[in-house]
Amino acid sequence: MSDTIDYLLTISFIILPLLGGFFTVYMFYKRDVLEKEPKKLVLKTFLWGVAMGLVIISISIPTYFVAERLITKLSKDWAIICFMLSLVIVIAIIEELIKGFALRYLCQKGLSREINGLFDGFFYGVILGTGTGVIDSVAYSILATDWFENLRIVVIKYVRVSGTHALFTGLVGLFFVWKQLEGKKAVYGFLIAIELHIVWSCVTYILYYYLTMPWVLYLTNFSIAAIYLTGMFVLPFFLIKADKTFTTIEVQTKKNQ
Repeated sequence: MSDTIDYLLTISFIILPLLGGFFTVYMFYKRDVLEKEPKKLVLKTFLWGVAMGLVIISISIPTYFVAERLITKLSKDWAIICFMLSLVIVIAIIEELIKGFALRYLCQKGLSREINGLFDGFFYGVILGTGTGVIDSVAYSILATDWFENLRIVVIKYVRVSGTHALFTGLVGLFFVWKQLEGKKAVYGFLIAIELHIVWSCVTYILYYYLTMPWVLYLTNFSIAAIYLTGMFVLPFFLIKADKTFTTIEVQTKKNQ
């Protein structure tokens, strides 16, 4: 009986991140009120995110396993914390660069033809980031040592699919388009995404490994996620508004010509 329950829990812990990912994609697809993006292109971008997620976990998971063995040789708590935080920061930078360059590659291969405004750049970044987030959540759920740890991971990662991965890559996509329209430097998108990722990862690591009160971990994680989610939900409103204004000006200019 216990084996059956464990099996069902494992399946549910894999399905939940998938549902979170599909919900994020559906939600943003519905918010695109100006011009719906081709579904095949949306699916392609999502699958690219999945592929990048596989690349990322093939780097991050072995790295963390090696790191856990290395820290056994460190005797000072401060040395362990500094070592692991440095590793967390490096992994965060690598993740955002991989996702960002994948999005840039897609833009160079034809995705840019479908991008007509700031929201579109943010949208495709969100879709790619969501695909990555789903794989990240599923992988760490499978590696959990027991169902309670699995539950903790899934609860946090479920929020993270839309609250972090999607937002970070969405910002990178936004600045790609902003560069084309107004000359903003695309590197700013990378820098903001990396900084937000580092804040999330460092806080999560410290609380997860060094606090004995789980409710503090959840409260802090969800507080940060709430801020990120608020930004992700509010930002599209301004992007769509800006795109409408830009479209109106463009139409009036053509009429005057």
